[in-house]
Amino acid sequence: MGIGEIKLNYYRPHLGIPKAITVKREGRKWWLSLRCVDVPAQALPSTGREVGIDLGVVNTIATCDGELYVGEHFGSKAKGRLADAQRRLARMQRGSNRRKRQVEAIARLHRKVKNERSNAAHQLSRRLVNDFDFIALEDLSITQMIESPKPKPDPENPGNFLPNGKARKAALNRSIHDAGCAKPRFYDLLQG
Repeated sequence: MGIGEIKLNYYRPHLGIPKAITVKREGRKWWLSLRCVDVPAQALPSTGREVGIDLGVVNTIATCDGELYVGEHFGSKAKGRLADAQRRLARMQRGSNRRKRQVEAIARLHRKVKNERSNAAHQLSRRLVNDFDFIALEDLSITQMIESPKPKPDPENPGNFLPNGKARKAALNRSIHDAGCAKPRFYDLLQG
């Protein structure tokens, strides 16, 4: 049983032979992803340039040429709006229609930050791929970088723990996530 005809907004024509469709819903929006086979490869013109890049928190990328790509911190920009929306949610009665609408509003804010990060990573990686033939990239393990510090037992007071910098580490973890260096699209475009 089919769902009938649906309207689509194409942002580019498809190439190759369509083989599979993925339909996804995000909030009230629907997305359709079309996978094609036998897509002709389109090689980029050779630039003869090579670059090594270092990923960072303040500057998204520092190249070996000394050029810095300053990243926008979308999470910290939306932090105040998210906090206000979550405070409003906390005051609402569970199960009410207003609470459901507020949950959707919070999800919409999170989606906006995710989309902004994804778009920025895509534009930056596309610019690097267009400008350079070879890109050397450090192999970071983001999951190990954002691990919580181990508790330090207090030898003088058994059962108690010494300060281990967990609050500072949490702030650094937020910054690492906000920089978006772990975005799969960023690594895929640079390595593909």
